[in-house]
Order: sequence, then structure tokens, then C-alpha cells
Amino acid sequence: AHHSLWFYAGVGTGCTQAQQLWESYEQARTAARYTARHHIFLPYEYIRKDADSWYYPIEISAKLLHFITTGNQQQVTEMFALIYRENVQERSLAVPLLSLLLSDLKNTLLKARFQVPPLKTDAERTALNQLDERLYAAPTFPTLESCATALCAFFTRTEVPSDPIPEIERYLQE
Repeated sequence: AHHSLWFYAGVGTGCTQAQQLWESYEQARTAARYTARHHIFLPYEYIRKDADSWYYPIEISAKLLHFITTGNQQQVTEMFALIYRENVQERSLAVPLLSLLLSDLKNTLLKARFQVPPLKTDAERTALNQLDERLYAAPTFPTLESCATALCAFFTRTEVPSDPIPEIERYLQE
């Protein structure tokens, strides 16, 4: 108060695995957007979820696309669980808004679909054609999630989850 400096903090839910760190980070960023002079420290759980809009920021879309194109099925499944929880369980979106969210998710999957590297076998081409048919059907959460995890199989798993804690500690020490 003496120097007219204010620090605001948003806090995400705790996580026990490094692979879940991104979710806590996104929650903290969201919570920080709701902080104010009289509420400078805001846990994510205290934010009132707005049922008039869906939760699927561009950062989440980019992360989902990244997880698919690196073949990371576990992270894709966790991402869909987060999106479902945020929009269906916590916001209880109306059907028209839910349709728009599903359309956005489908667009992300189509971006991944058209990044599939050239296929070498007839079996792979057949599997991709079947996936295309499912992608162009009416979107539902289970259908889109199964399409996303199926898309992972077309990409080589290039990213092995690592423990960021030693790197963070080293950074803080420096």
C-alpha cells in the first residue's frame, strides 16, 4: 500500500503428477483474471462459472492439438475430462452452447486430422477413412474423445513426460 503496488494471484487445484501441471496452470491463469483489489488471492474453486459461455480457450485448443500430434493419448483423455467437467458439470451449458463447443472441439480435431503424415499401408488408410466418417458424424463428447485418441495413433509419440521440478528448482536457485 505504501508504494501503490498490488500483486494478484490465482491458484489452480493441486496436482501430484507433472503431466497435470498444465491444468493447474490454466486454472490459476483463469482465477487470476477474476482477482480484484479486495480479492487479491483467488482459488479457482471460488470462481462463479458462467453458464452463458463455454470454456474452451485458445490455449486449451492449442494444447489439445499438441497432445494429439505428439501421440499423447493419456493427456488427450485428461484434456477431454477437463473440458467436459468445466462445461457440462460445472457450467451446465444449454444445448445450443454445447453444440457450439462440440463444433469448436471438432474443428481442433480436423486440424489434427489434416496434419496426419503420409500413410504407408492400406490398413492405415482404411483406419483413417473410418476415422473420417466418425469425424463427420454428429459430434458428441464420447465420439470426439474417441476420435482424438484414435488420431494419436497416427502420430509418433515424440514427447515423453518429464519431471519439471528439478528444472524449476534450478531456475529459482539462479
